[in-house]
Amino acid sequence: DPRALPDVLRAVLLEDGCVKVNFRDNTVLRLDPTGSAFTVTTPEGETLRQLSEFAVTRFARKLRSALEFRNAHADVPFLPPAIARLGVDEDDGVAPEGKKTDLRFRASARARYASWSLDAEDAERSGFL
Repeated sequence: DPRALPDVLRAVLLEDGCVKVNFRDNTVLRLDPTGSAFTVTTPEGETLRQLSEFAVTRFARKLRSALEFRNAHADVPFLPPAIARLGVDEDDGVAPEGKKTDLRFRASARARYASWSLDAEDAERSGFL
């Protein structure tokens, strides 16, 4: 079920900045050092490579888990809006209609500089404020 929360067995930050995450269902996800692309190997042996921004629903929650781990240990965090919008209701793992999702994430360092690609009105219309 793509809406279910993934069970992480092991997450490793490699020397080159890549992140490798093993999940309980035997899926392996490997993030590039920037987090902008990933390779996933399914339990059936299928290997796919995608841009994180355009991750298919089937891998979106696993990608979010991998990115959260990466961002907690990387100097430059990365969380594309499509993945950031994944909201989870604690009861059934589904984002309820009309409920705002939390777009925050953890990072290893305090932000010194911040910039926005949208003005306040556009950000509010897009649901970021």
